[in-house]
Amino acid sequence: MHKCTRLLLGSSLISCVCANPALAQQSSDQTKAAEIVVTGSRIARQDYVAQSPIVTVSPAAIQNSGTPTIDSYLLQMPSFGVGTGGFSNGSSGGLGIGQANLNLRGLGTVRTLVLLDGRRMEPGNAQSVVDINTIPTSALQGVEVITGGASATYGSDAIAGVVNFKLRHRFSGFEASAQMGISELGDAPNRQFSAITGRDFADGRGHVILSGEYADRGAIGFRDRAFSTPTGNLAPQMGNGFYSPSGTNLPSQSVVNTIFGSYGYAAGTMPRTGNFGINGDGTLYRSQAPGTNYKPTGDPCVVNNGAAGFGYDGNCTNRLQNPMHRWAALARAEYEVSDKLTVFGQFQFAHSLARSQGSHAQLNAVGATGVNVPVTNPFVQANTALAAVLASRTNPSAPFAFVKRFEEAGPRAFSSATDTLQATLGANGKLSSAWSYDAYASYGQTTADDRNTSGSVSLSAVNQLLNAADGGASLCAGGFNIFGPNPVSQSCIDYVSRKTLSSTKIAQTELSASLTGSLFKLPAGDVKVNVGGTYRRNTFRVNPDPSLLAGDIAAVSAIANTVGSTNVWEGSVEALIPVLAKLPLVESFNITAGYRYSHYNLAGGNSTYKINFDWRVASPLLLRGGYQRAVRAPNIGELFLPQASTVANIGAAPSSGDPCNATGNLRNGANGAQVLALCLAQGMPGSIASSFTQANVGVGATTAGNRALQPETATSFTLGAVFQPTMAGEALRRISLSVDYYNIAINNTIGQIVGQNILNKCYNTDGSNPTYDPNNMFCQLITRSNTTGQITNLYQPLLNLGGYKTDGIDAAFDWALPLSAVGMGEKAGTLTLNLNVSWLNSFRIQALPAAAWQNYLGTISGTDTYARWKWSGQVAYERGAVQVGARWRRMSSFADNSIVTNPASTVAGPGAMQYVDLFARIRSKSGFEFRFGVTNVADTQPPQVGATAGFTNQALYDVIGRAYYAGIRFHL
Repeated sequence: MHKCTRLLLGSSLISCVCANPALAQQSSDQTKAAEIVVTGSRIARQDYVAQSPIVTVSPAAIQNSGTPTIDSYLLQMPSFGVGTGGFSNGSSGGLGIGQANLNLRGLGTVRTLVLLDGRRMEPGNAQSVVDINTIPTSALQGVEVITGGASATYGSDAIAGVVNFKLRHRFSGFEASAQMGISELGDAPNRQFSAITGRDFADGRGHVILSGEYADRGAIGFRDRAFSTPTGNLAPQMGNGFYSPSGTNLPSQSVVNTIFGSYGYAAGTMPRTGNFGINGDGTLYRSQAPGTNYKPTGDPCVVNNGAAGFGYDGNCTNRLQNPMHRWAALARAEYEVSDKLTVFGQFQFAHSLARSQGSHAQLNAVGATGVNVPVTNPFVQANTALAAVLASRTNPSAPFAFVKRFEEAGPRAFSSATDTLQATLGANGKLSSAWSYDAYASYGQTTADDRNTSGSVSLSAVNQLLNAADGGASLCAGGFNIFGPNPVSQSCIDYVSRKTLSSTKIAQTELSASLTGSLFKLPAGDVKVNVGGTYRRNTFRVNPDPSLLAGDIAAVSAIANTVGSTNVWEGSVEALIPVLAKLPLVESFNITAGYRYSHYNLAGGNSTYKINFDWRVASPLLLRGGYQRAVRAPNIGELFLPQASTVANIGAAPSSGDPCNATGNLRNGANGAQVLALCLAQGMPGSIASSFTQANVGVGATTAGNRALQPETATSFTLGAVFQPTMAGEALRRISLSVDYYNIAINNTIGQIVGQNILNKCYNTDGSNPTYDPNNMFCQLITRSNTTGQITNLYQPLLNLGGYKTDGIDAAFDWALPLSAVGMGEKAGTLTLNLNVSWLNSFRIQALPAAAWQNYLGTISGTDTYARWKWSGQVAYERGAVQVGARWRRMSSFADNSIVTNPASTVAGPGAMQYVDLFARIRSKSGFEFRFGVTNVADTQPPQVGATAGFTNQALYDVIGRAYYAGIRFHL
């Protein structure tokens, strides 16, 4: 038996991460079956051989990590890229806040298929991505992870691989566990309570299990950590507000000189194209670096370092980790009606409530510079300096753009309450001694209520107050004086504030049936086949709040009512062919071939197939590999998602940011004249070209579904070996070494062209627009204000783009060494070692079908990582009822990914980083088990990622710091 399985059977203390392989796991509470189905195949085998690279994870390994959620542990494994949810939450509302998603090979969460006992789970969002924290951890026997396409076995989405969670079907008794943790700074608390009970009934012909879990975690703000206090995400939009001159209606420079001269500044210090902020005493200041004549108000979100940095910290009130609580329940019952029929039913329900927080609302519509204010507003006329500047314009009576961050209403706060349920009914059994069947019907539903609980503002209400002859005094107490850091009455705050509620409903129905049996016998064994059919339907509905439907919420795009559905019919066949056996150098040689045809109502018909092999050369050595063609049909969100707004972080001058920045590298480079001409062609007024500076590192961006999308296609190739010297002496026979090469190529990929790439390609940093043509495809995605020159929107479309090509090698080493085998006595204990290494040879992305392939190997951004090397390991010592150990993980150094599309980029990447955790477990004779540990022992701080100070990759690097946890488990 495989050593990882043996360890699981032999001790509840020893944890396993077996990147082996060759064998699937059984838990101590599951009766050993004659045959087992390994993830990646539908055919049961007696030899436990997996032909695809497979990693198996035990619940004890997750507990030893001290991580509060399953995803936190899995995402630390070398084969995973950064996921979403968990520690990478956004600062705005919407379905998906706090959800935990997995991302194999860095190819995206939508290309990793998540299963429960080999069946699809209910999606947690419109992208058909599963929230894995909807499974109570107490119900889990283990997790199997395979690399490479598996669409021929499971259908769409299994391009990067499959993560299969396995349940404890035959658990008996009662088991409960609890864990609590907290950071060394006394924040980021987390708690988890989980329990399971199970028993036989009807004289053992039936069995039932019930499992439940509750978990919560606390918040961490950007300002709660030194590395992100403050960030470099500085914007001129402050609580004071400023007048933003139109490039076609500028004020007089002589008037500006006179006003700032009265403050003691030389003529020209304040250009007439600058942003005119308003101090508390009514004087004016320059609302951009260096903040000329700014008079501090004590606003904690304002950074006032002059030329080194001036403005509102856009992450001042944002969170590095959003708080959430969730609970999940699972019930399963099965009953053996006869020796040919077993029926089962399973029900899951999960509820989560996550809260996020963003910056203070800006008083403008998406794409607008600010709100338009009539010069007749009484509060404007009361400010003599502002009124004089406005009166000096070419058209003094024209309304003017005023930009204001409405701090009086507090930061924008959001919550997302999500309920997920899934019910499955099925039957399986024997038709004869050679043939078996399995059939099930499943229905799942996810409903989410997304609320904006505070901080959002109605544009129509703001405009009504600003255009009132009395400044709004007749509508709210004191009127609406936003021109400077003036107190605004609660009455006026209430008048413009809005709370919104939008609902989303996602449903999935699946019917599936299959037959498995032996066709005939060859000299090497039986030829087995599995034949199956599946029908699946997904539906999607969005009902936005009326204010969002009308586009009335400041800085948020209008959202439309949306309804959509997709369905697919599938048929599949898989055959296991034993080719050779019991020959010299061929203990066994088997081939598995599979084919699946899928017909989608929108995407049409597609075929997938596979051919895999396993060759046991001798007892210690197994060779394996295969070739697979996989497909991913566009999911329901990619097809029907309504237009949504977001913020694209484009960085800042000189090395990144808006290419039109007057101080930027592109404007001052060899092709500066062509860059300027393109800026002007896009709408930047020539009158402000010489002093133009982008207003914010984050600019408005929009995206929406696209019903014309076609399926992605992929091919994957794997080749590997597993060495297990089970015939060696006592000291060595528990060694397992696996090495696997993988190569995955995806064509016709569905994805977004993200903001920074749009700018780089439009402005020809990578040769995408050599003539600097404003009609270039990428340039057409950029919208600028023709008065301020600022980017008002980057349209990040969902398209069938080019492709991905990635390859690399995974290696894993496991060794359980009884110290008695090296002469240290029978009671000396056991030492276990585990090491997983992932080497990435290339990660190439093609932006468009005809574009060049660009290699992102060894690069990083705030959302993506492509490390050349990733390591994780564990050493543990167990003696009697005590186990102690350490975990280690490391990733190699990175270059900033801006260098791929802009070779001249000078943005530095972070160096190599490593973490060490310590853990201990103690088991009592009364059935209690205690565990405790320290994570990030060295209190390693996250590095800066990108050009903006204070930003990191929250999913890759530990933002909590040193933390402690303790837990208990008992079994009755």
